[in-house]
Amino acid sequence: MTFPVKKLLEVCSVRTGKRDANHGDLGGPYRFFTCAAEPIESPTYSFDGDSIILPGNGANVGLVIFYAGKFEAYQRTYVLGEFNCDARYVYHHLKCFWSRANGSSQYGSATNYIRMGNFEDYTLPVPPLVEQRRIAEVLDRAEALRVKRRAALAQLDSLTQSLFLDLFGDPATNPKGWPAITLGDALVAIRNGANAEQRTEPGGWPITRIETIADGTINMERVRWIEPDDSLTAGFQLQPGDILFSHINSVEHIAKTALYSGEPTPLIHGINLLRLRPKLDSVDPVWLLHLLKHDVVRTHFRTRCKRAVNQASLNQPDIKSLGTFLPPVSLQREFARRVTAVEALKTAQRAALAELAALFATLQHRAFRGEL
Repeated sequence: MTFPVKKLLEVCSVRTGKRDANHGDLGGPYRFFTCAAEPIESPTYSFDGDSIILPGNGANVGLVIFYAGKFEAYQRTYVLGEFNCDARYVYHHLKCFWSRANGSSQYGSATNYIRMGNFEDYTLPVPPLVEQRRIAEVLDRAEALRVKRRAALAQLDSLTQSLFLDLFGDPATNPKGWPAITLGDALVAIRNGANAEQRTEPGGWPITRIETIADGTINMERVRWIEPDDSLTAGFQLQPGDILFSHINSVEHIAKTALYSGEPTPLIHGINLLRLRPKLDSVDPVWLLHLLKHDVVRTHFRTRCKRAVNQASLNQPDIKSLGTFLPPVSLQREFARRVTAVEALKTAQRAALAELAALFATLQHRAFRGEL
């Protein structure tokens, strides 16, 4: 079944917000949508009703947000409203195609931004209103399932944090009176990675880079590759229990960590990540990883990093001097066993979420081809 195709501006209006970023400092009862992924607060509102919000510049160009109600918008944020068709139908079409449609037409080199031309060129199929609502309802239900899965994953993350606090207490106050140490005391060594010539094509040995641990795990889709070189194995081949630490990054990503479990092997430790090697007789790597992920520790490093225009950095003495505590290794290992059980649940949830994402993508494409 084919549907008439219309231009986006034939089915809705588009406006920009009028507020600058400082308006959000005032707080208030209304949401204030900027070009960030999450809204802040505003004392005023300029928009009301079913709306689609599209960041106009920065890293979130391509993001599509639906909101029903009163809100304020930043001056470089676009707001679609006054729909003459189902607003949720338009939202789902944009969720599916907006980012891809504008990927080659975003203006700007350092910072992406979009113009009215992006809206004037965008088209979508427009079925009868009853069919629009049916499609939107099907996609809403599928999206709701994905939201529930993501919420379940977030709860499991909270469970791990609760386990840490229950067994060891707050690292900021050490209420259980564990022996005080520095992070350096818990390590055999800390060092930077190998500065080797890298390539993007798979083949040879994988080598880590900053992006490899961006999601808090070692992501093998974000490694690069080097020619095998036996001279690197003694100093730079990762060993099970090694922790990678991001010491050069943007402020929000500084001090990110990931644990190497032993697979794949070899995996070479690349430059611009530090390798922390725990003293395994007294420090469990899983316990140390979650200590480093604790908000108190991350905040400590963010406040002490040296800031430049686009990045921040931490030096090794500042990292090693972090004051912390050392519980008995038997208790650390009990924590690690419990975390392993939680991680198994998280793996199952991620697999289910991936299946839902694939199903959702199929539903989207079938819906807008008239095949749903």
